Amino acid sequence: MKKFFFLFLSVCIISVGLSSSLYAKEVSRRGLMLEKYLPIRTEQDLLQAASSGNLYVLRTLEDSSLLTATDKFGNNCLHLAKDAATLRVLTNRIQAVAHTGENTLKQLRDQRNHSGETPLMAHINMGKADTFELLYTGSSLEESIRQAEQTQTGALRIIFSIKKAIALENSKDNSGRTVAQAALVNAQAPYMNQVVRFFQLKAPYLF
Repeated sequence: MKKFFFLFLSVCIISVGLSSSLYAKEVSRRGLMLEKYLPIRTEQDLLQAASSGNLYVLRTLEDSSLLTATDKFGNNCLHLAKDAATLRVLTNRIQAVAHTGENTLKQLRDQRNHSGETPLMAHINMGKADTFELLYTGSSLEESIRQAEQTQTGALRIIFSIKKAIALENSKDNSGRTVAQAALVNAQAPYMNQVVRFFQLKAPYLF
């Protein structure tokens, strides 16, 4: 009888232990799920959602003051954006919540991290080419390359060297490497050959 009692007690203890462990795991899982879908309230929430590509959470962005957020390396939400889909959602939300959406987007596209990289440079340096158009369009680099193009011929040719120098400066990170050179180094990455061809056509002086 005593043996049966102790056996029964052991089974109960094991059952309680397993139940506690399973409950703890379930609470942890629910916590992670809840965290995954919580709306953006802080700068860290925004940067984390951008880097993880959490489109659901990014669509909850309402506070434009969070857009100035940077991580310890000086990266903003565009630097950290996981992929093109993430950038599209970010772009839409920034245009929706910022008082002057396009100006804010331009500032973010031009902002440099501690390595002197704009978001475009950072993505190209990481071998990401699918985000090129979203980061290049509307940037100071695009503007300076267009102005240099417009002065290649005709009466404005006398200022071509000046405009070219501005475009060259806008294309460099702190190491002195241009975004075109970075694209060439990463030419084997998906779609990167298209970026290389773009610069070969539009701004060959960046190589």
